[in-house]
Amino acid sequence: MGGFGRKGQAAMQAQQLPRPKSPKGAIRFDVTPNPWKLLFTAFACVFCVLILLAFAVEGRGLILVVIPLGPTAAQIFYVFMALVCLAYLVQVMRGFVRSFGGQLWMTLDQHAITGPTKYSGTHTVRIAFSAVNNVELRSQSDDQYLVITGRDGRKIKVSSANFREAKKWPSFLQELDRRLNGGGS
Repeated sequence: MGGFGRKGQAAMQAQQLPRPKSPKGAIRFDVTPNPWKLLFTAFACVFCVLILLAFAVEGRGLILVVIPLGPTAAQIFYVFMALVCLAYLVQVMRGFVRSFGGQLWMTLDQHAITGPTKYSGTHTVRIAFSAVNNVELRSQSDDQYLVITGRDGRKIKVSSANFREAKKWPSFLQELDRRLNGGGS
């Protein structure tokens, strides 16, 4: 069977890069940011910015809990909140671009863990199991957030929502616990 042109299936198969080899005994988990979730979040940020700017232009005052703000103070508040939303939008868009830059892996090998430094997954670090100072697992709604801190202050941050296959989160936690407690490979 022939190909489908230079942009078809045959060309895509020829361009696929080989999967990087893992060290012996390493287990890898795909934590590449999901572009659809990030795109939805980006639209929500843009919507928030537009609403905040519409409130700022409206020219009315604002009462924050028990603090009344006049029209000028309310405008300053709304513009500040819009800037905060824009800063968050920049972070989301960085993650969105990163989601197309190749896969991001959380790797547990015999001696260390390698993973993203932020939940958006733009940079990775490697922390030896012997250098782990603190492991914090928090739950919020249906998600769990894991922060692994090394003695030198470097952190690996990952959430259950980062895992492309949600069913692998419990096995990741179990394997991490085993390796942190001297289970090795």
